[in-house]
Amino acid sequence: MNKILVPLILLSCFSSCKNDNKIIGLYKMDKYVILNKENDIKDYHFLELNSNGVFNVFHSRTDSTNQIQGKWKCLSKAKNNELLVQFEYEGKTIVGNLRGNIFYFIEPNDFHNNKYKSILYVKSLEL
Repeated sequence: MNKILVPLILLSCFSSCKNDNKIIGLYKMDKYVILNKENDIKDYHFLELNSNGVFNVFHSRTDSTNQIQGKWKCLSKAKNNELLVQFEYEGKTIVGNLRGNIFYFIEPNDFHNNKYKSILYVKSLEL
């Protein structure tokens, strides 16, 4: 029985994002709640998830300097078809919640270093 149970558990862990094609794409910053108005960190308006497990966060479509680049992966599927997605970059790890086509980030799990209490990115049709 254990020989069957272990592969099933592993398969369920890896299949939590088996529909990666629905996740992959460009997301735009939409709504946010400011935590620290004094924080002058430039906003990362775009979050891009690529099929090779790499993500980019950048200021604008024309200015990709000072962007954040790292690896992303799905951690698990939560209630209501919400996915937990892990982002690793520059020795940091944050987790975003993906509900439908909206990523939710709650401080300190964001790319803006305590500037926002919460922020969300909406999937864009623009490529």
